[in-house]
Amino acid sequence: MRNRENRERDFFKSLSYLCDYYDFPHVDTDLPYPLNIHWQMERIADELDKISLGNYQVDVVETDDTSASLYLTHTYDTALHLWYIPVKPIQDFRQAGKYALADLLTSTYAYLYRIVGIDYFTESGWMAHQYDWSMEHYLYEMDEEEMEPNAPQEMADELKTAIEQGNRIKRQLDWNKQLNAWTRRLDRFQPATPREEKLKAEIRKIHALYLRYPDRKINQALGHQFSDEIDEDEYFEGLITIDQYLTFIWEDNEFIQQTIQTFNQCEFANASAIDEPRSTALFDSPTPPTTKDINFDCTLLSILNDFLYFLTNDDDNQEDDQ
Repeated sequence: MRNRENRERDFFKSLSYLCDYYDFPHVDTDLPYPLNIHWQMERIADELDKISLGNYQVDVVETDDTSASLYLTHTYDTALHLWYIPVKPIQDFRQAGKYALADLLTSTYAYLYRIVGIDYFTESGWMAHQYDWSMEHYLYEMDEEEMEPNAPQEMADELKTAIEQGNRIKRQLDWNKQLNAWTRRLDRFQPATPREEKLKAEIRKIHALYLRYPDRKINQALGHQFSDEIDEDEYFEGLITIDQYLTFIWEDNEFIQQTIQTFNQCEFANASAIDEPRSTALFDSPTPPTTKDINFDCTLLSILNDFLYFLTNDDDNQEDDQ
């Protein structure tokens, strides 16, 4: 009886800490134990779903000082999603005479590359390895009997061009003026089509995120659920890292589609876990120890979903063709 009373007392004390932390209402119930505990857990889960993107999990744990404290895990489920950001549109917009849009996109990419820390396909990370390995493969290892004559050389030349042009654009992203001019370019840009209006709206959301989190990087709140069921070395060997699903690319072409297919069949099929935005908090005191919150990460990835759709789907031209 005493243990039950202690557990119930500690639970509601922890619940009050959580409600104060998130500014949730304190709601009582006349339900008896343990139904009152279950009811409060469901209520808190509903409240958490309203305040942020991502998934929340609330558990009751024992600590050295309490018999029942709330332990909150907040994750963003990447759900096998790939955020591959093409840089070729900058070149395409310039060649089409859309200089203001190209400049605005360059400033946006400068933020994502320099501040957020998204890997660039010619510099580092998993995608850079895919480009380099594939070019070597087509040049020296591919059996020409497996492909049309000259096809391996053509594929190697295409990848070489992507790397050269990608490096040229990356040098532009390194210029300080790109970030310094971002606000001015965004305010002055006048969309000429519905697609450009949608792109500007999504870029404005990214810019607002920059103003709110001026120094935040995408790798500051990553985590994964470790499994004791497999060997530790095998576990980390099969861990999907963020540079595999979030990276700059040249363009979404045949090479990228082949890379995605191989990735899904090999990497994801044998994955032990995914390194993704994750934070935790233990509510055993009024100021709970917590890891860095992931509201930034959840918001950015959600915005990028729509941004990449409008960037890579030219609905304006599709409407003209109808």
